[in-house]
Amino acid sequence: MWYTSSHAPTRGLQAQLDRCSGLGFRPAWRDERPMIGRMAGDDAVLRDLASRYVWWESPEQALLRPSRFLCQLLQLGTAEDVRTVRRIFGDDALRSALCSAPPGVLDARSWSYWHLVLFGRPAPPPPRRPLPP
Repeated sequence: MWYTSSHAPTRGLQAQLDRCSGLGFRPAWRDERPMIGRMAGDDAVLRDLASRYVWWESPEQALLRPSRFLCQLLQLGTAEDVRTVRRIFGDDALRSALCSAPPGVLDARSWSYWHLVLFGRPAPPPPRRPLPP
């Protein structure tokens, strides 16, 4: 690992926790659960969306990491696909995914837009990768 300090990753995670705690949400990676099986009738729809938005993995693998799948959808999704996911999971799942978004997944425009839509306020600074000194 290129970190010079064993605490560098912790600082990044702590900053993410601090950013979300003010909004009243726990990041999704604290409670990551697979999506398949949650909504039995919607499995086919979720597999289709996963194959389109996380194309480098199988749909089953993509749905094992819901926050990454939802962040990809927030960045690349069509209005219809976002409506479908909001119907299946609700806005709380999207808020949680947004709070746990890894650096670089959402561009500045999507980051700002989804904070306004989901939280009703301007976006905090986006997450940044910790760089070595």
